[in-house]
Amino acid sequence: MENPGSRRGYLRVTLTPDAKGFGARLTGDQGSAILRSMVLADGLAVVAPDTTIAEGQAVDVIVLRSLEPRSR
Repeated sequence: MENPGSRRGYLRVTLTPDAKGFGARLTGDQGSAILRSMVLADGLAVVAPDTTIAEGQAVDVIVLRSLEPRSR
């Protein structure tokens, strides 16, 4: 995940349980007109300005819904 800009970024992610708690994965294209990525999102990963988050690195997430299993 990357935020090359000068403002805090919010990336739509799905969350899945793992050994460390939850893993976050991008929902796909993050464009403002892509409604599907918002519908699929469990949360918003908060990315500081001018930051790259490596795979496996911890990231803060604003949870948008219950994390109980659901069908998609």
